[in-house]
Parts: sequence; C-alpha cells; structure tokens
Amino acid sequence: MYAVSEKRIVVWDMVMDTGVKATFFCSQRFARQIIKQKRGRGKIINIVSVGGHVGTPNYAAYGASKAGMLQLTRALAVEWIRHNINVNAVRPGVTLTPRIERETKEHPEFFKPYFERIPTRRAAAPEDIANAVSFLASSDADHIVGQVIIIDGGVLAFHPGYVWPEQ
Repeated sequence: MYAVSEKRIVVWDMVMDTGVKATFFCSQRFARQIIKQKRGRGKIINIVSVGGHVGTPNYAAYGASKAGMLQLTRALAVEWIRHNINVNAVRPGVTLTPRIERETKEHPEFFKPYFERIPTRRAAAPEDIANAVSFLASSDADHIVGQVIIIDGGVLAFHPGYVWPEQ
C-alpha cells in the first residue's frame, strides 16, 4: 500500500506542479500569444513518459503526472486547433542520455533486462527523439492533432509473455 505521510504529500504536490501544472501554464501562456496574433500558427510538443501508460510501484505521483500530461495534451489539442495551435506529445523509451550512459556503465546488471526487452535491441539515441519533435514542429505535421508518438524501439508493441530466442 502506498504509505500516506506528509513527505509523500509534498512529493505528490511537487511532481504535479512540475508535470501537469507547469505544462498547462506554459502552454496557456504560449497559446495566448498565438491567439493574440490572430493569424498565428503554433506547435506545442509535450514530452511524456511510459509512466503515463503503465503503473510502477512507488511512482504513483510520477505516473499520475505523466498520465495527466497525456490527457492535457489531448484536451488542449482539440480546444486549441481552432486557433491553429497543434498540440501533440512524444513519449520516449529508454534513451541514451549522458546520465543513462553513465549509469549503464556503472550498473550494467540493472539495465540489462531493460535493453533485452527492446525489440530493436538498443536504447534510443537522443537524435531519435529530436527527429520526432522536429517532425511534429514542421508543417508536415499540420494535420496531426492530439497524438502521442511513442519512440521506444517497439517495447509497447512487444508481447510481455514472449521470450527472445537465444541469438
């Protein structure tokens, strides 16, 4: 059971403030400026997480925050498209940021099971995520509204009961 304590409540508020509230207020400020320009066009691209799709023990606040960001993306998308503001999201999987690279070298046994579950057999490079964001920001994505592009090497498509044959 998720323990209720004053510390947990503070963490909950902090995670919601930095996830859902910050995303909403930044989006709102941007949208006001675009709407004021009358003929403006804008793109909002939120970065969400697998935590918004699945439950993880001891990460209730984080998961709820990311799920809130997903729903906020959809709600703002349908509300603001009439003002020529596209709102979408990108959901990266394990990505080789400098921190993850360092941690995989320090704790390879911890990360090995994660990498083995990725059908592409590799973590995403930062460029994989950046390319999706660039696409959504481009005019090529003008008709994409309220969507989430999942960049996880096929993890979400992968059957959880399947075991890879030895290679």
